[in-house]
Amino acid sequence: MRLSLFLPLLLLSLAFSCNKKVSSSGNAATSNETEALGTMKSITFGSEEMLKVGESCQLEKSAGTLKFLAVVEDSRCPKGVNCIQAGAATIMVEVDGVNRRLTIDADPKTITRTPITGGTVEILSLSPYPEARIRIDPAQRAIRIKIVEGKTMR
Repeated sequence: MRLSLFLPLLLLSLAFSCNKKVSSSGNAATSNETEALGTMKSITFGSEEMLKVGESCQLEKSAGTLKFLAVVEDSRCPKGVNCIQAGAATIMVEVDGVNRRLTIDADPKTITRTPITGGTVEILSLSPYPEARIRIDPAQRAIRIKIVEGKTMR
């Protein structure tokens, strides 16, 4: 009789203790995401900057703004794997208040460009680069950008 009462109570206490651990780690990730969403950097023309998902930058002496929203897809060939195609990554950015879907080629010689008030944004890379059998944490994603001053690209 005692064993039949003890076993369900033990299982219930274990179940609730597991839920507490999961929710506390989930809250930590949520607070990190919230911190990243409010970040606004200032960038000068010609300089390079890294933006993590949720981070924004404002161009010095310009009304231009850029926000890195998300990595939609990353089909670049992982390190250590032989692929038929090099692949590409697709990201979402907000440029001057307008959402844009951009493709980043796996070839480092190819630069993705998009117009911004006062110049052009060059997306130089997306990191980290995929590796075989390693899942990339979305919080680790970052783009390396450079803003080129001059006429707005059309």
